[in-house]
Amino acid sequence: MDYTTSAVIFRVAIAVDAAGPTPGASIGFAQPTIRAELDLFSPFLDRWRNDDWFWYEVTFAAGLAVTAGNWYWTLIYNNQNPTLHWAEDQNLGTVATRSVYNGAVWSNGAADYPMMYKLGFQYNASAYFPDSFVRCFQVFRGLDDVERLYCGDGYRVKVYGTSSGANTWAEANSVGVPVLQMLEFDNLLFVALGPTTDLYYHDGTSAVLGWTQLAGEQANAFAVHDNMLWKADYHVVEGCLTGLVWGHGTVDVGDPGTPVQAMVSHGGKLYCSKPEGLYEISYPDTYPTSGNPTCNLVLDFSTERCPRTWLLDWHSGLYFPGLGGVYELKSGVLRNIWTDKVDEGAVDVQPSPEVERFPGGDTPYRRPRSWAPLYDEGPVAWTSAHGTTRGIVFARSNPHTETSDLLWYDGRNWFSLWASGETDTDGGPDESGEYVTAVFVQDLGGGRGRMWWNRGFAIDWCEWPTWTKATYDDGTVEYNRYGQVTTPWFSLGQHTKEMLLYKVGVVSRNLSGTVTVDVSYRLDDDASWTALGTCDTSPYEELEFAAGTTARRVQFKLELDNANSTSNTSATVEQMDLLYQPLSEQSKTHQLILQVADLVERKNGTPDRTRTAGDLEVALTGLADDPTAFTYEDVWGVQHTVRAMAVTVQPMRLIEKTGPLGYRLEGQALVSLLEV
Repeated sequence: MDYTTSAVIFRVAIAVDAAGPTPGASIGFAQPTIRAELDLFSPFLDRWRNDDWFWYEVTFAAGLAVTAGNWYWTLIYNNQNPTLHWAEDQNLGTVATRSVYNGAVWSNGAADYPMMYKLGFQYNASAYFPDSFVRCFQVFRGLDDVERLYCGDGYRVKVYGTSSGANTWAEANSVGVPVLQMLEFDNLLFVALGPTTDLYYHDGTSAVLGWTQLAGEQANAFAVHDNMLWKADYHVVEGCLTGLVWGHGTVDVGDPGTPVQAMVSHGGKLYCSKPEGLYEISYPDTYPTSGNPTCNLVLDFSTERCPRTWLLDWHSGLYFPGLGGVYELKSGVLRNIWTDKVDEGAVDVQPSPEVERFPGGDTPYRRPRSWAPLYDEGPVAWTSAHGTTRGIVFARSNPHTETSDLLWYDGRNWFSLWASGETDTDGGPDESGEYVTAVFVQDLGGGRGRMWWNRGFAIDWCEWPTWTKATYDDGTVEYNRYGQVTTPWFSLGQHTKEMLLYKVGVVSRNLSGTVTVDVSYRLDDDASWTALGTCDTSPYEELEFAAGTTARRVQFKLELDNANSTSNTSATVEQMDLLYQPLSEQSKTHQLILQVADLVERKNGTPDRTRTAGDLEVALTGLADDPTAFTYEDVWGVQHTVRAMAVTVQPMRLIEKTGPLGYRLEGQALVSLLEV
């Protein structure tokens, strides 16, 4: 028997149990404890598709052994392109999700509507200093050849993971004023402290040694351009070959009453941002030995004065904040990529020619078009941005609602990553006023990475692959013993079409006699699950349905068992194929041979004296053009609801009759009826 193979599942790995430091109690969240990693295979990926971003229906079981406050995250790949979102558990034994329908509103309980995912997301928090918001992050490898992550806040530089305790933040240098920027140049870490405090540089002898204050030199912004370190001392810009010996030619940039807030090298040019506009810095070939730089106003924003505390060079575009969004300057074209967005979150697209058809069927599915609804609640400050290979992470803060959020931009689409809560009505801590003022993506090598951001005084991080690194291949994480994933319903595109189910083939890794995957299914409108079997052999194993199993639709549940709760290897399902045979539709028809004649005899034996043969012919041929269903009673008195499929009236002939009526017409009609 020939069967159709449909790839209906993906890659699934069990929960991450412990992948980082234990958060401080004041943060209020426990370790992440569940994770599913999904790899979508054609043709199934076309069911929920928006360009090259994908929705996927995933149901996490509410009965898992979890604790209140866990954050769940999922990593989905399609053709090695990661996609992202996360869910959060707020109540014991339940999973909260951010759905396509309610956007940023959390709903507790196991969800069986589509959830949103992109890249991997896992929450953690470090020890923090309750005194001032973080303003910047920077990675630096010093003289001791140890790469460390530094951050600057309101009056100190902090370092992550020192002798005072691994996986915590400790003070590296108390500078007493806000740290505005840190930048590495010529194997030194430079720290800008504003126009009233001399800048520091650090050689990395250790985390806390090798800090030197450069007398008489101040900076509120740095940039590396043309093998020189450039600094802005309020509105005065100067370049230096070493970063240690200054006193070269300078240029006053724009309004002397406003500071240069950011600088960046872009397209072979040096740009400065100020509240009133964007400036380009030029200089002679002899600089800095001789000559002075000059500046030119490239973009005038004097009518839209706002903080422009960052400039970002990303994929040949220059990005900077505005009062109502984020500007992109690319190939001489300026546009606001935030206000130009098409927000299709929480919108269901009705069937149309533009909706993909599920392979094997002819009925378009409804499909969501985007992710969480993106919101605007009055003026917001775009406080920070960090570019990665695949996109830009933006941080926003809104002083009017005392909220902050993180957004992801892939060069075309916007996605909501995280948002603080105004109150604790969602079951979590009160996060009002915990503004996000800095965000940074750290490359840990081998495709691994972390995204860091501050939440008020606290510093949070999440696993953030820097390219196609699958986190479940990382031997440094631990996996829960159990995990569960439920697939969407699979059908032939029309729910009236039946299929004969034969078997499923499971492509897996790491399975053994103790590391297993239990596969269950349910059919049509069933509420309960039926066990199909247990997979304990990699890389491939088949599970057969009972002979004669038919259904209009089928759904699968995978329960993964790692055999212990401290494993560094996860039971992994890479693909599951369903083998089935479409069944032909059955229909019930009636074939009638009717007499068409003058004085035709009725069922009660009396002649019809009101209609002639011609009247009957017109009435019968009219049935073929009328789609309306009607009731037909057969010779046994059983009534059927039918619709005429075809009517054929044979030619009439004259029948000679004796008596006063003389001649009459007589013929036959063949009528085909379809029972509906």
